[in-house]
Parts: sequence; structure tokens; C-alpha cells
Amino acid sequence: MLGLLGGGSWNESVSPASANLTGSSEIALGVNVGAMYDINKQWTVGASFRSKMKMHVKSGDVTVEYANETAQALLEANLQNLNYTNFDASMPCPYVLTAGVSYKPIEKLILAFDLQLNGWKAYDYLDITFAEQEAFNQHLKKDYKNTLTYHLGAQYAVTPRCDLRCGLMIDTSPCNKDYYNPETPGTTRIEPSVGLSFSPLKGLSVDLAFMYVYGTKAKNCTGEYDDFIAKTLNSMVGAQILPTTGTFTADYKLHAVIPAIGVSYSF
Repeated sequence: MLGLLGGGSWNESVSPASANLTGSSEIALGVNVGAMYDINKQWTVGASFRSKMKMHVKSGDVTVEYANETAQALLEANLQNLNYTNFDASMPCPYVLTAGVSYKPIEKLILAFDLQLNGWKAYDYLDITFAEQEAFNQHLKKDYKNTLTYHLGAQYAVTPRCDLRCGLMIDTSPCNKDYYNPETPGTTRIEPSVGLSFSPLKGLSVDLAFMYVYGTKAKNCTGEYDDFIAKTLNSMVGAQILPTTGTFTADYKLHAVIPAIGVSYSF
């Protein structure tokens, strides 16, 4: 039976079927507070706090896809009900505690630095439950840790109407290398940026910015998953022929460019 799925040989690296999950999160509520204090004309300090929020998908959709026609013919009777059910899942957006300082060495130049603590430790597990299809529920260990993000920036007033900016952000990864998955937040990221603001008219500001995102490479990372396809095959043959949990090993890397433009007007 298993040999038919691989065209004559069972290939454990290719799943005979997969379930694609799509859904939109419900509105999440949280609080954000902050304070800033001008010590003198050169130094300013500040701090802010954003509370943890839970992003909850209550009624997501499931679509099952098959590796080939043979896999579909063999498994569809056992998996087709997933296409008509909904899933429920949630994950936390961590609390964020930030403290920063800015320094103005000369009238036209501002230097700023802030340190951000991200409470990713709240993300222990990702639980996915399927309505009336409990056999396919997922309980995926994440074991994230709290992390720090560093921001360094500068702004220089070239003219009364034009400001130039540059910055660097280092966002460290909270992921446990033994429970890695290609999802947010992923690898440690190094993100340089440049930008400018121009005021062609009084009250009108045009902002341009460009950021490059480089994800430091993560090698030989492993991930765990509950293999409900294996559970289905085992139940079909009435024997434990395949392990019902599995792991994968992968290397990860990330590159991205983020251009931005904004227009604002103040009265």
C-alpha cells in the first residue's frame, strides 16, 4: 500500500498529503503606556510598555492537498472531512518593554538609542484543534525565550525643510534551535535603514525610507510535528507501521528589502 504512494517506492521525505490552514485573527485588545522626559536641551530619556496580546483564529479553513492521484485515491476517504471542518488556534504577541535615550551634540544632529525587551517566553506551544476531528489536533512545542532588540539611529537637519536619517536594528531570535519552524519571528535579523523627510510646503511632509533585512543563517535546526497522515495510514492497515510524530532538519536564511513612503499634513 505505501509503495503505491511513491510510484513503487515509499519516499519518507515526501508527504502523501498535507493540510493547508488559512484564517484571520479576531481583534486583540491591549494597552500601551509611555513617558518621556527632557533632562536638558541635549539629553532626553523615555520608556514605554505594550502589553501581551493573544492572536486568536476561531474558525479557520482547512484545505487538503495530495502528492499525486494515487495518494488521493487511497487517503481521500479518511481525510476529506477536514475540508469541511474549521480549526481553532492562537499565539501570543509578546509584551514589549522599551527604554531609550537621545543626545543632541549639535543643534542639527540627534543621536538615539533604545533597548527593547520582548516577552516571547509566553510562546510555549502552538495548539491547533479541528472541530469534530480530534484525531488531527496538533500540540507543537515552541519553547521560545525572551529576547532583546537594539535600535541605533541618527537624524541630521540638512536644511530647515529637509532631514536625513539612518539607523540600525538588531532583532535577536527567540527560537529554540531544537523546535525551529519557518515562521515569525525566525532568525536573528540585522536591519540597516536610511530615510529622509522633506517639507515642500508649510505643514506638509513627505517621508521616504528604505530598509534592508538580513537574517543570520541558522543551520541544522530541527522541528517536531504530529504526523496525522501516518496516524491515518496506521489505522487503515491496523498496525503501527509508521511513527505518529516526526522531525525535520533544515537550514534557514532570510533577505528582504522594505521601501516606504509617507505623506502627512499638520494644521
